[in-house]
Amino acid sequence: MVPELRAAFNQQFSEATYQAFLADLNSKYPGAIEFRIAETPVFVDKAFTAKMLDACDHIIEVICEPGFKAATDRSIPRGENVPNENDKAQMIAFDFGVCINDAGELAADNEEGELVHCGPLVAQGYWQDAERTAERFKPAPVASRFGGTAVWSGDRARRDGDGLLYFVGRRDAMIKSAGNRISPQEIEDAAIATGLVAEAVALGIPDERLGHAVHLVVRAALGAADPQTELPRKLMQDLPNFMQPKAIHWREVMPVGPNGKLDRTGLYAELSA
Repeated sequence: MVPELRAAFNQQFSEATYQAFLADLNSKYPGAIEFRIAETPVFVDKAFTAKMLDACDHIIEVICEPGFKAATDRSIPRGENVPNENDKAQMIAFDFGVCINDAGELAADNEEGELVHCGPLVAQGYWQDAERTAERFKPAPVASRFGGTAVWSGDRARRDGDGLLYFVGRRDAMIKSAGNRISPQEIEDAAIATGLVAEAVALGIPDERLGHAVHLVVRAALGAADPQTELPRKLMQDLPNFMQPKAIHWREVMPVGPNGKLDRTGLYAELSA
């Protein structure tokens, strides 16, 4: 940020200027601007601009590589991907993020941490929502060279040696059972990897002894041989004891929410009742 340029802009900005800006947009794109225009310009020097553009060019090069879709397939949780997606993105919104471990330090390769969005372009908070703003918008970690405010997303992720981020799960969705913190995603991936189930949702259901017990809701894969017998046996081979489901619930059809994703909230309410 170049403070003197931002200060000059703020001094010249007014409600009339803002309304004129909106009128100009609506005259060019009538009826298309249905969201609140709340972005403000960020003034950066040429050296930092060059760094950002270089980073963006590198990202585009990676996306355009022939094996990009196959290489990043595991980054999208099963059941969370968009049906019939294109091999290449039609529009890209660039952001900068770091993976911060529980000690508040930059996570090492393949170490789990929280995904933190940093940079001069991140928002400053939620519109008229001080409580949510205080929860997510906090000072940037020391490892960020941008400083200022950062968005602590609540997403748990791992960064590999090539810089690719792999989603582990939501911080608020992690299952805490008998003193262990368990990623639902790891259980779901293990279940699907057996080839016996097509869809899986792992949940932490309140349990008097464990705090939360792992429950796994699944839909059998088409043509799977005796999946109800084989799945528990396979999971015993692939997962440690503390991650083993206390119960496996079989469904002919998995519930889907309004956004087209598996309805985890509905399943949790059903199993917790």
